[in-house]
Amino acid sequence: MNKNKLPNVPVTLSHELHRDIRKASKETNLSRADVMRQSIRIGLPKLRAAFQKLDAPALATAK
Repeated sequence: MNKNKLPNVPVTLSHELHRDIRKASKETNLSRADVMRQSIRIGLPKLRAAFQKLDAPALATAK
């Protein structure tokens, strides 16, 4: 394997999400792979913050 590339990660998508990715690709002139990568980069911090807030009460009661 090329040292500069990470392995592909297969992901199963719903038809609706696949359609939205194709649409965003056409609207932005980015490849579908780039749309997915950028979506993860943009959305991951928000996802982590949301789950940290959900886990905070559980952590407080576990002490």
